[in-house]
Amino acid sequence: MAGVAWYVATALVTLGAFVLGWGTAGRGKRWALVAAGVALSLLLVKCALNKFPVVEAWLFPWPWYVYLQGYWLWPVALLFFGLAVRQLPIRWNRIAIILVAGVTFAVSLYTARWMVSPPDDSSPRRADSSGHCMQSTGYTCVPASCVAALAWWGIETTEGEMARLCLTSSWGTSAFNAYRGLTLKLRDVASDEGRDLRNLVVRIVKWDADSLRALAVPAVVTGGIRHAVAVRFENGLFVIDDPLAPGPVSYCSPPKRITGPAVVIVARGGSIASR
Repeated sequence: MAGVAWYVATALVTLGAFVLGWGTAGRGKRWALVAAGVALSLLLVKCALNKFPVVEAWLFPWPWYVYLQGYWLWPVALLFFGLAVRQLPIRWNRIAIILVAGVTFAVSLYTARWMVSPPDDSSPRRADSSGHCMQSTGYTCVPASCVAALAWWGIETTEGEMARLCLTSSWGTSAFNAYRGLTLKLRDVASDEGRDLRNLVVRIVKWDADSLRALAVPAVVTGGIRHAVAVRFENGLFVIDDPLAPGPVSYCSPPKRITGPAVVIVARGGSIASR
């Protein structure tokens, strides 16, 4: 879902939502109030989901949702503004809402810029013999951690490729976009060198040391001090692949600084597939 055609299509849908709101408001105040209530409810739900990616991934488990996750907020917002404009009796209030809608539309274009200007994928860094990958910039900890997690499954990739799939920017990478990147990478390597990987799925789970110990697979933990690491439980120890460090470090228990949502690759149903 990339390219100029998709970029223009999403922009037109967002503008169309504003026009739809304007037209719906013209049918009467009752219609406008009901539609505005629905739109506002969806906006509040989406804002809450942005704070709880574990819940969002659980509510929308379908692979195609990774394309829409960062987008559907904008048409709903423009729909709400279109509904609101015609309900305001004072002219300068209407102008203010139109200006806010314009800024919102501009932000939507900016956030969707990856469709026409994908993130830099030039970094060739791969996992070393220990499965560790160091980050090449101050903001690619998530892509580098994804490289380490995929290496555990025997899936080769580069920091640059994962930065592109995770929509990494100079602001970093969200937990959901880490989920996005791993989901898309697994789709690309559904069958690799005779191993059937189609049974593998990506999940976002709440970080918990006991759960990770039970799963026995690497997790990309994206919270804490705004820094992501890959964590795995191996030979009775927690192995931390910190992309800022030159190699993995083992601990009897994970450091307290490691918190937040964790993205894991597991077999469908939660069991662990053979590597």
